[in-house]
Amino acid sequence: MEDQKETVFKKLGFLQKTVRAPKNQYNEFSRFNFRSTEDILDALKPHMDDCVITFDESIELIGERYYVKSTATIYACGGKHSSTALCR
Repeated sequence: MEDQKETVFKKLGFLQKTVRAPKNQYNEFSRFNFRSTEDILDALKPHMDDCVITFDESIELIGERYYVKSTATIYACGGKHSSTALCR
């Protein structure tokens, strides 16, 4: 199990060092640049030889505010790792 985890983190480290997904989208209402999930996947595809990355999103009500909860999961070499973030 430890070897699988180490291999997943090596692949994740490689992707973090190599992949560039610029913020090519623009939100006119709030005046900010952003990257979409599609932009990220397009940047990842050339490096995905032996792994799969999934993105899941949901709407969460926390207190009186709604948040988008996004989870990215990488599956590589028999292991996996997930990361979750919230944004308003």
